[in-house]
Amino acid sequence: DFFRMFHRQPDTYFGILSKQATTVVGDDDQPKTTYSIKGVGFVNTDDTEDAVFGLLENHSELISEDAYFTVNSYFKPLPWRYPETGLRAIKRKESNLAYLNACYVDIDVGRFNTGKLPKEYDWRQTFPWQHALFYVMLLEHDGVIPQVSAFAKSGRGLYLFWMLSPETKAFPELVGRYKAINKEICQRILPDMYADQAARDAARFLRFQGSLHRGAGEYVTYHFTSQPVDGYALDDLCEFLQLQPEETQKKATKFIDKAIEKGSAPARSAGSVLTNQRRFDDA
Repeated sequence: DFFRMFHRQPDTYFGILSKQATTVVGDDDQPKTTYSIKGVGFVNTDDTEDAVFGLLENHSELISEDAYFTVNSYFKPLPWRYPETGLRAIKRKESNLAYLNACYVDIDVGRFNTGKLPKEYDWRQTFPWQHALFYVMLLEHDGVIPQVSAFAKSGRGLYLFWMLSPETKAFPELVGRYKAINKEICQRILPDMYADQAARDAARFLRFQGSLHRGAGEYVTYHFTSQPVDGYALDDLCEFLQLQPEETQKKATKFIDKAIEKGSAPARSAGSVLTNQRRFDDA
């Protein structure tokens, strides 16, 4: 089961999203179709099989093309449901995160392969995904980046994942460390390969196994390795990358200080305290 490779803890949630079409009639009375990414549903990990098979049977059009999943796991959904699927609505906020499942990098390659180049482009984006994967293997061999746990052909480009220990809870200070790791690995890849520098947050969604990338006309395929078997600890990745604690905890400390500041958004600060208490209770 693909989703269980990432979402390994019971009674948590992951999001499924897809790029959906909206057609409107313009001023010229001609129909115009636009695409935007919308939620399909927040799936409880205890119900993964039933939910996914239900989508395949009744709403395959929503998950067969340009479909995405949240990399990390969440505590709870929003109180309403999507009318199309009947699934709970997605609450994709970092403050709602329960577990961190995998660090990642999104390598943006395989573009402009039709021969027509825009006026402004980055030459590194023209590499095929196989070229990018070979470059990553060289970086691994030279000890520049940790050994990847999984990689995926994302349609045009390449995703890289470093699976984390299943017990990696999403405390604010660990979320800060998580983002610093993603950023550092991205920086180490960037000199000779184009990686998406904005893709380092903990609420990220990415294309999932078997869905079609309509723009590229290619299916998304994942490949898992055995590095390491039980997943990385964030501390081990920080040590490998030589990240100092003050670099990884600065934002988390600011977030905590703001949450507990007297008289500052008391309802939201109470929510932050409650969320962290739930993380402790799950230990």
